[in-house]
Amino acid sequence: AGATLTGKAGPALSWVEGELDVPSLVLDDGSVRIEIDSSRIHADTRVGSFGLNIGESGASILRLKVTRPDSPSIEINKLASRFMVDESGPLINGEIHYDIHQLKVNDKDWGEISFAAYLDKLNGDATKSLIDLYNRILSRSIDSPDESLIQNTDIRQFWLSLHALLKNNPDIRIQPLRWTTPDGEGMFNLSARLTQTALKPGGVGLDGNPFLALQSTLSVSRSMISGLVAYGFENEGLPHLKARERAMREIQSIVGLAARLKLVKVEGDKIISTLLLEKGQLKFNGLNVPSEAVMAFYRTLI
Repeated sequence: AGATLTGKAGPALSWVEGELDVPSLVLDDGSVRIEIDSSRIHADTRVGSFGLNIGESGASILRLKVTRPDSPSIEINKLASRFMVDESGPLINGEIHYDIHQLKVNDKDWGEISFAAYLDKLNGDATKSLIDLYNRILSRSIDSPDESLIQNTDIRQFWLSLHALLKNNPDIRIQPLRWTTPDGEGMFNLSARLTQTALKPGGVGLDGNPFLALQSTLSVSRSMISGLVAYGFENEGLPHLKARERAMREIQSIVGLAARLKLVKVEGDKIISTLLLEKGQLKFNGLNVPSEAVMAFYRTLI
């Protein structure tokens, strides 16, 4: 009720500038109830040379709550998203941002989550082809749910488009994915530089290593993991203090074993794992990985 739409647009929506504000919205079909307070959608975009929306758009919701019988209730406070796309000649660059100020499940505070990703030097035609493929599969799932969702032509188009996408050595970065709970924090960072490699015979799959370089770091506080595990023990019926004590003991034991096996590094309260791929050499937590394992790693990625 009371929704407000303001804005302006060019011919055939060649550019759009505006926002939609909805004070409150309730959707309830008897099995799922969704409550949305103070939502806003905004856009300042134009259609670029590849038919993509160039510019900035996003959305924000003050409070979102989903409830259904016999399932945990989920509440999100201060959700925000932001998308930015620009083009430079044959290339597309983009940014994706998500922020959740507070996540609650059954009224328990699960903290805040933030995510930022950066995509640089993507081939514009290939990007458009992959987006069209996604939209076609989505439309098929809605219009013809009984048909095969993914067809052979879709698979070929995906690999051809992915092959073209890698033409200009694109960069992909996740900096960071962060989850902060009342007990501690976890963070994941990744950066990768890709390169074009040949398609496999038949045009399905890549016949080579598409990574020029890759670096990732996962860092999680021991207190955060203990808090999450303790919550599970509490759900099994253990009192709060006993659940905490048991979680601390078990995490201490598991982390100690993982550190001895060189699976993680421990720095104070932080548990850290790193992966580095450069010039064909893979290092895990600073240790060289045998070449056979490197090839196995490639195969899992492509």
